Amino acid sequence: MPTYPLFDSKYVTMLGLPFIEENHYQRFPKTMSKEIYHENPQLEWLGYHLSGGILFFETNADHLHFAIDYANEPLMNHMAPSGESGFDIYIQHEGKWMFFDVIRPFPRQKSIDITIKLPAMKIKQVMMYTPLYARITQASIQIDDHHMIHPFNPGYQKKIFFYGTSITQGACASRPGLSYTNQISRMLGIEVINMGFSGNGLGEPSIALITHQCPHLDMVIIDYDANAGAVGKIESTLIPWIEIVRQYHPNIPILILSRIPFNREYFEPKDQEMRMKNKIYQQHIASTMSNVYFIDGELLITKNETEVTVDGVHLNDHGMSLFATRLAPYIAAHLKRWYNRVKGRRFMKKFAIFILFTCLFVGSFSVFAYESVSSTTQTATSYLEVRPGSNKTNSTLTLSQLNNYFLTVKGIVSTAKQKMYDIDGDALDLRVAAVETALSGVTTATFNGNFEYYYGLYEELFSIYAGTIESRVVDGRGMWHRPYERNLDEVITTLQEMKNMGINMLFVETFWLGRLIYDSNVPGTFQHGFTMGDGYGSYGTNLLLAFVEEGKKLDIEVHAWVENFFVGYGTSYLDSPILNANPSWASVNFDYSIPQRSEVNYLFMDPANPATRRYLKDIYAEIVATMDVGSIHLDYIRYPVAKNTTSTNPTSNLDTGYSDFAEAEFKNLYGYTGDVRTLVTTNYTAATHWKEYKKNIISDFVHGVYYTIKNINPDIGLSTAIFGNVESAINEKMQDWGSWAQEGLIEIITPMSYYQSSTTVGSETLRLTNLVGLQAFSYAGLAPTYMGYNEHLNTTQIQASLYNQAQGTVFFASQFYMFSKNDYAINQKDYALEVQQVLTDGVYRNEAIRPHENPELVVDTILNYTQDKMARIYVPRGGLTQVNADQINLIFEQIKAMPITNQNELNLVITELEAFSPSAYASGATRDRILEDRNYLIRVLDLQEQRLTLDQTLDISTNPDPDTLDEAITLQAPQNLRIENGSITWDAVDHAIRYELIATENGIDEVISVNGTSYSLIDIMPGDYQFKVRAIGDGFFYESSVDSSPMDYEVISIQLATPTNLRVENGVVEFDPVYGAISYRLVVNYSDFSLTTTSFDLAPYNLAPGTYQITVQAIGNGNAILDSTISEAYYYVISRTLTPEETLIHEMVRVELKEFIFSFLKRNGE
Repeated sequence: MPTYPLFDSKYVTMLGLPFIEENHYQRFPKTMSKEIYHENPQLEWLGYHLSGGILFFETNADHLHFAIDYANEPLMNHMAPSGESGFDIYIQHEGKWMFFDVIRPFPRQKSIDITIKLPAMKIKQVMMYTPLYARITQASIQIDDHHMIHPFNPGYQKKIFFYGTSITQGACASRPGLSYTNQISRMLGIEVINMGFSGNGLGEPSIALITHQCPHLDMVIIDYDANAGAVGKIESTLIPWIEIVRQYHPNIPILILSRIPFNREYFEPKDQEMRMKNKIYQQHIASTMSNVYFIDGELLITKNETEVTVDGVHLNDHGMSLFATRLAPYIAAHLKRWYNRVKGRRFMKKFAIFILFTCLFVGSFSVFAYESVSSTTQTATSYLEVRPGSNKTNSTLTLSQLNNYFLTVKGIVSTAKQKMYDIDGDALDLRVAAVETALSGVTTATFNGNFEYYYGLYEELFSIYAGTIESRVVDGRGMWHRPYERNLDEVITTLQEMKNMGINMLFVETFWLGRLIYDSNVPGTFQHGFTMGDGYGSYGTNLLLAFVEEGKKLDIEVHAWVENFFVGYGTSYLDSPILNANPSWASVNFDYSIPQRSEVNYLFMDPANPATRRYLKDIYAEIVATMDVGSIHLDYIRYPVAKNTTSTNPTSNLDTGYSDFAEAEFKNLYGYTGDVRTLVTTNYTAATHWKEYKKNIISDFVHGVYYTIKNINPDIGLSTAIFGNVESAINEKMQDWGSWAQEGLIEIITPMSYYQSSTTVGSETLRLTNLVGLQAFSYAGLAPTYMGYNEHLNTTQIQASLYNQAQGTVFFASQFYMFSKNDYAINQKDYALEVQQVLTDGVYRNEAIRPHENPELVVDTILNYTQDKMARIYVPRGGLTQVNADQINLIFEQIKAMPITNQNELNLVITELEAFSPSAYASGATRDRILEDRNYLIRVLDLQEQRLTLDQTLDISTNPDPDTLDEAITLQAPQNLRIENGSITWDAVDHAIRYELIATENGIDEVISVNGTSYSLIDIMPGDYQFKVRAIGDGFFYESSVDSSPMDYEVISIQLATPTNLRVENGVVEFDPVYGAISYRLVVNYSDFSLTTTSFDLAPYNLAPGTYQITVQAIGNGNAILDSTISEAYYYVISRTLTPEETLIHEMVRVELKEFIFSFLKRNGE
């Protein structure tokens, strides 16, 4: 039988033993052995113990024969030989590693010579754990002839370095696979490098140095308190040890584990005091170092768990399993957060699987307080009558539809109660029963005869449906509001009405149609007239400040909604106050007009113009410096819609942005010359660059606004409303909002999901929130009432949004939700109260705080709410025992007591939440409800943590959007003036857009604009001249040059040659051209004709028969080219054409005359 070395990479994949080599079966690098032994001689023997090693191979053999020699026989009196010296064998079965056998020496023996029979499988994937406390001198494996063995890669991609004591090394697991590090390796699918040393975890620097030879570590875990703490070495070794690791691994997470309680603490208080002292010190160190985290050993093995050791100290198999199961969630959570935050990986499959299935022991992660909107309910909404004044239509309700949806809602109520949702189940049951009674025995005739009554029952079903949906207590609830308020009382009325309907964010339109709602100190601003009357009490005429400060009293966060480059509406730039004052700021269309043609008559400022960007940023700087707004809410952060941008037809080309500055900057950036419109419509590359240029203009502006406001008030951020089609936004509006979100510039995004279908709202919200990820809070923009649909679609669209990962919703717009001021007809204004009631009786029935609030408040609010539901619902209804509720309450109180004053403390809270497993205390629906609260809280805190990271990462030290230009470069004066072929010529100047030729005669200058580098002298009057030329710059990046050196020259007049070869052919006058002629003067008899060509058709003039005199003269330019003399006359004869009758008579006469002459001659004898 062939024999193979067991530790040979040609035959097995080895993990956890990176330094093993032939004849060096040791955990240390061979090059470091002497240094390590010098620091601690005891480590020499312990280094030969191969704890943590795993061998993977595949084989088709039916039997495996092992021959293994040890340097020592099993010696330990508290540990089984199978754990001390055995090899555990696991077989892959149905995707899981199943324990199969353990091979171990007998007592007092130092070798194994054994054959084991493998399962009846064609190919066996085998995993072997190496002994925990034995030194191996030789190991081989034999298989039958004609069978194979080769390495198998388990796919473990992550690597953790454990440093610790005997418990870390594996004491006292009954076999290697049960040591806590090996259990964690299996759970998480990671490689573990075990540097646990029995009795000798003393913080030696040489062990820390080993990490320098372990590339690609993902985490280091320090668990040496039980040894170093016992001899007082924690305080002298912990920081130096970590600093050595950080030299090679500067950012990976490091976990510090304090010692677990030992049984003797019950009898020796000093032992507990020492543990607590060391625990406090290690906890303090973790709080002061970046990416270093502390885990209390008492969370892994509690003081009351006294049956989990073999000797009061070392863990038995049960203790090892508890330790591994409780530690693994912390490891997984920190690894996940590390990859999310530093390496940009949002979700790691292996860790997600572990957290969901191994740690939590729940059947599914998709546990939501919000059910999806079913197809039945979606269809049912189409029978709801549209709102008053709407131009939309709806299906007509039938008795069958009413009865069917009643059964649906009745089932939903029952299910919601079974799922332990926080609803008023008894009240809903009574309402369902009332509808059921009303529908009993109803016929189609009865239904049709009293349709209004039965339609009212249909809307009651939707109201009941809304009552089955939980109402979040941490939920963004916003409203877009165009203000109308003329005094403080009206402001307070608006805010109170918003508060009463559950709104906690108000996006107040602050800058629109080129005017502000406050008295700005920014030069050139304009204020809406309605705000300039009696004022707003102590706020003067500052309507925005009144909203902000009065909103705080009602816990409504006010955001400054600004419309950026859209500054008016009309048929002329004069219709915008800003453009009227600054015409050069206007965005110019391809056809040179200003009012937009795609967005008809919208007036935009030019985003490329530094003055417009500076103007807007000055306004936003003033807002954040003087008012405590929630954000600057960017709208119209784009170019006007552009279409057919490469068409050469000015009518169909709807491109825009062609200001003088934009054209100059574009050519300067990309190196183009010539007319930009021609370039964009004829050159594909130039068209691509033009679009790229405008897209970058908008993105740079967003960067600049972020830079501006963060330097003034770091607590205020940016928010924006977006439409979902990223490609359309870029191609038509030059708006790359996806990149802004990914870069972290936007803190709140409101994806505008403006649809009738709640299903479509949900899918669109999910798509956009997935795109945004953890970079920003996503509050779905909804508009069912604005669009004309029934008030109950507010319920289903909120439900769809929150189910699909939005953290809240924002409604467009207030004029359809407010009673005090709305756009409904006079007899329909009460409809706003019906819309409000849908919200307050349904999804908004609980008051909510905003998810982006202070994280301590968010934690307290959600955990308090969960605790309240445990007391009101879960315990009384038997879903949770009081004992388990008390345990959960204790955990929650500990978490609520944790401070969150910095990012590190926030991470610790998230880690504690991720480690909390509801399945340990509850099952079924109760477990799911607690789990969803926990998951939602983690999601919100993850968003907050990511925002902290982004705000710390984004550079605000350098302005990314400078709105002042560098000093323009002065062009060089043209050189080498000369006369060539009758023209004055000069050398070209780089970056000149044209030239000016100065012709001076008798002290009088004539300035001539020239596009090229020459000018014909025939266009100048005769005389003695001094000529100079200057190069003209674009006025932004290049200033015009000084005049060139002068050149004197006499311009002499010349007379044009007289036209020749005058003729008429087929009724067309023609003659030869004359060089230099501007035109020709043709005279036909006494009629003059001015020609620019050398031919003239006489046919249209129907000249009568006769003789015509024709002459022609070449005409000069009135300057140096004189007219020619008149040509010789050409006589053109037009004969009369006979009619057919005249022709006949003429022929008859001719014949008669011929005959007469013949007769006459004959008679005379001739």
